[in-house]
Amino acid sequence: MTNKMTIGKVATYTGVAADTLRFYERRGLIKKPARNASGYRVYTPDSIERILFIKRARQFGLTLSDIEGVVSIMETGPRPGCAIRQSIRSRIVAIDGDIRHLRETRARLSTLADACADHAHCGDCHLAKVIAQTPMPTASQTGEPC
Repeated sequence: MTNKMTIGKVATYTGVAADTLRFYERRGLIKKPARNASGYRVYTPDSIERILFIKRARQFGLTLSDIEGVVSIMETGPRPGCAIRQSIRSRIVAIDGDIRHLRETRARLSTLADACADHAHCGDCHLAKVIAQTPMPTASQTGEPC
């Protein structure tokens, strides 16, 4: 790796799209890179290491918000307890909720598919009527904001 790289070379080297790099910059996950005489962004090895860290953290399933917290801890130094571990544990709780939701959704879809008595005639589909007439859940039932 050379000492400094333009955004296209960083994108190729890291496997992270140039638009994503610009997004990370806007979000504050990476520092604004200096610009060369032609106005192109020039990334340092430290920035590239941060980009690779973000990519690895995403592979572990951490959200960008989770990563922002971890990066903040990395930049400010150690804190009492292990704040990074707590962030990861919070993500595990969220994933467990997602798994529960997906299982419930799968069960509803299986019930709906099993309710189809006639697989040969889909023109006047009973399943489409059931879906259309099913009441929408409230935000408190789904856990999603309105």
